[in-house]
Amino acid sequence: MSEELPKLIGELINACNASASPDKFLGLLSTFTAEGCAKGHKGSKLRMEMEASEPELFRFKLDKLEEKKLTILPKYLEMLEYIKQDKKLSKVLAGVAAKAARSESFTSSSSATLDLTSAEDETFSVCSQTQSKLNEVVNKIQARKSGKVETPEAEIFSSPRERRPFLTQDFVFGMECLNPPLSFDDVPPQSQKCHLISDVLWCMLGCSGKYITVNPITEPWELPTFDIPENIDISSKNLLNQILPMAAHHSVIARFLSEVKQLSAGRINQALAAAITLLMTDYKVFVVQMETLLNQQQLQLEKLWYYVYPVLHPVSILSKISQHMGSTKTFGGKTLSVLHDELSMTTSDTQSTEICLYLLKSASVPFFVSLEKWINKGRVFDPFNEFMIIDNVDIESCSFMNKGECYDEYWTTRYMIRKDFVPTFLEKVAEKILRTGKYLNVIRLCKNKKVKEMLPPPIEGLAYEATNKSYLKAIDTAYDFASSALLKLVMEEYDLVNRIKTAKRYFTLEQGDFFVLLMDSSEAELLKPLDDVDPNRLELLLELSVRLCSGAKTDPYKDDICMVLHRCQFYFQLLRIFNIGNEQKEAEFQNMKEQKSQTGLEAFSIGLKVKWPMSLVFNQRVLYFYQMIFRLLLVCKHNERQLCRVWIYDKGVKMLDKQSRQGYQRAFSLRQRMLFFIQNFTFYITEEVIEPNFNVFMEELTQAKDIDCVLQLHLQYLEKSANECMLMNQSLLESIKLIMSKCTEFCDFILSTWSYSMEAELNPLLSSDYDIKPFVHRFEKQPSSSMDANFNINVTSFEETVKKLDSAFNQLLLDFLDLIDGFGKEKQFWKISNVFLRENFNGFYAEELSRLRTSQAD
Repeated sequence: MSEELPKLIGELINACNASASPDKFLGLLSTFTAEGCAKGHKGSKLRMEMEASEPELFRFKLDKLEEKKLTILPKYLEMLEYIKQDKKLSKVLAGVAAKAARSESFTSSSSATLDLTSAEDETFSVCSQTQSKLNEVVNKIQARKSGKVETPEAEIFSSPRERRPFLTQDFVFGMECLNPPLSFDDVPPQSQKCHLISDVLWCMLGCSGKYITVNPITEPWELPTFDIPENIDISSKNLLNQILPMAAHHSVIARFLSEVKQLSAGRINQALAAAITLLMTDYKVFVVQMETLLNQQQLQLEKLWYYVYPVLHPVSILSKISQHMGSTKTFGGKTLSVLHDELSMTTSDTQSTEICLYLLKSASVPFFVSLEKWINKGRVFDPFNEFMIIDNVDIESCSFMNKGECYDEYWTTRYMIRKDFVPTFLEKVAEKILRTGKYLNVIRLCKNKKVKEMLPPPIEGLAYEATNKSYLKAIDTAYDFASSALLKLVMEEYDLVNRIKTAKRYFTLEQGDFFVLLMDSSEAELLKPLDDVDPNRLELLLELSVRLCSGAKTDPYKDDICMVLHRCQFYFQLLRIFNIGNEQKEAEFQNMKEQKSQTGLEAFSIGLKVKWPMSLVFNQRVLYFYQMIFRLLLVCKHNERQLCRVWIYDKGVKMLDKQSRQGYQRAFSLRQRMLFFIQNFTFYITEEVIEPNFNVFMEELTQAKDIDCVLQLHLQYLEKSANECMLMNQSLLESIKLIMSKCTEFCDFILSTWSYSMEAELNPLLSSDYDIKPFVHRFEKQPSSSMDANFNINVTSFEETVKKLDSAFNQLLLDFLDLIDGFGKEKQFWKISNVFLRENFNGFYAEELSRLRTSQAD
């Protein structure tokens, strides 16, 4: 209380603008004895109560103060009485009180007026601020869902150096005008070194001294420089130049710690900041020890340098790391990579190695916590978007798992590696880490009763080690367990091999009776215009054909087959895919009108209804390859069926006399060459491409070690088959399209022409086994519906039309064989030369090609 009294007296004198000294009043108060104070207290109390403007209020407040038993109260009453007797002092205090009362009343009245007039504006302002804050929160949530990583630049709060610059333990630049340096000339020579040492110690803690000051920095992360008094001896100046870099390093470290201690810096940077702070605690203890020696007058500059020298090196290492990370704004896994690179470069320096190893171990703790949860449960724990695995949460909200849709995007884009956030010491096993968590996710989402038995035993205690690297062994163990568990689940519980065989059976038309049943039951529906096709009826007919074929009884997955109608034509869709990446071709296709399917046959295909996790194996890309092969085989098989139908008519023509069937000989020859080509081409696709590739695929599948290997082998099998089926080569595909369209044109022409002109002539001669009425019925409704637009229907005779078709087919076939002969010399197309060899069994086409090339050369 004795310390508080002078303070109160001084405030009272300042309020009165008096020039008296507080010591005068303290002297007067000290003259009062305890008894005198007690008597004076009672007298002062009585007089003050009688002279007060409101005696009752004064009495009430005084009783409250007496209850608190304040020892200063008697002296305070004596002082009030003294002030009351001094009329000049009382007048000054009354004026000050009146002025304060007026300002308070004006503030209250103006605020009341503003409250009444601007209530609506304030309400609107609060609402708008609330709405803006909600919009910011919504935008941050959407950015997090879209996978956009917020960098440390996107701070929620301002920098701590801006909010509280004096709490950063760093120099406050730009405040030199408030604390200008003092002149060193006024310091006595015997105390100059003492003042210099004191300033050095202050600078080592981030505060400018009285005589040694810090210069403002021009770059955010540069080492500050210091101004040293010039009128000191050279030896002292040299010693100061050697000691002050310690203060510069401390400044950089403090600057870095103030930045990375923020919430938005991430857990890894915060762990690193905690480790550096712990190391800097020893540094501060060192400075306190130096200050103690200085206060004991046992510290000189030379001795200070002796103590500073061994500490300077470790502090400089921390400063170098802080400067590098602060300038590059490292975040997450990048921080660990920088520390690991620094550790690898300091192998020759034991002290640096120990510091870097300690920092790396401490900073990697949050990372390994997230890594443990990923390889143990397949879950991403990443509250600050700094982990090496990114989780695209939006993909899980899709309906593929409920509806069982084939959804390959989940496997490729749900969990992805952030390459920039992969620590250097985990780059070689980054793919293993990703696959381990993905496999565990697949197992977890299967909702199988045996899933709990397949989950791996938890791996705990992962930590960075420079030599043993036990974390790598733990990652390998988790990967092996997860991959084998998922592979066993897919192969045994979900019977992957038999499902692949089912897909091959129907997509490659392996079951001959399936195609016959399908065409016999649904040909009339498939030949309708696409808009007139009833999908429900077609689906029902497909299901009936699947159930009635010979392999239905032994196929447990036949119900997975479904019907698909493609609006775009098969060849046009393939050509558009081939030209992806070719800007000129893409522009042409964009300007070109899309070639839509005209009939149900052109649009018809089949698909697979599979559920999770089979949708990973039979994903959209895989099904697309299956459908490409199916549509190609469907065209070939349908043309073969039509040519066989023409052969039935030709068999009836043979019953005519020799003179009457002279005009049909060219048609017979053309039909046979077309049929031979299509059968040869179909045999090549099924027996020389698909079957050998499938056998190789089955052998490799038994040796697969994980599900990724299964997916890769499956896709390779389909890509290789599609490539050898000439579906991946644009020139060969266009040539096949022209030949197939010419075969279709010939069949439509023959069947439609004979259905009208030959029925009366041939029907009496044909036996009941070759009744043509079912075939005639089709063309009565749609005569030559699929004929080429360039074909002139108004030809003068049947023989001339066949002759034109024969000439066009021969030319197209020669062009196709010429392409095969050229591509067959390449390694990837060596199989297609078999098509040329079988087509050229008698050497006819080889002679024609040589003659054609000779004429083109001339």
